[in-house]
Amino acid sequence: MNDLAHFGYHQLAAGRRFIVGGDWNTSRLFDADGTTGGRESYEQAEADGWVETHWRLHEEETQTWLRKGNRPHMLDHVFCDEGTAQRLVASRSLSDTMSWQILAGAR
Repeated sequence: MNDLAHFGYHQLAAGRRFIVGGDWNTSRLFDADGTTGGRESYEQAEADGWVETHWRLHEEETQTWLRKGNRPHMLDHVFCDEGTAQRLVASRSLSDTMSWQILAGAR
């Protein structure tokens, strides 16, 4: 997760209900690939009371970094507070197949 963005949003969201999302440029799978910063970024967010919505509901990542041949890295994430997370009914990313179809149509 982008530590600077997390720090800034953490200051704004402290003690409030919130939903914040974007391209965080990190994936839980980065640790499995031997790069750093994956797991510890999520652990810090969790320690700060942030809930990653997709992970809460699915306990897996959905590929949002579309480079053929890569592991299914999810770089785009939505976080919220625990109270909001308890009311989640869905958190979805387009499947990689659907995303590739959209990209192919845009060419």
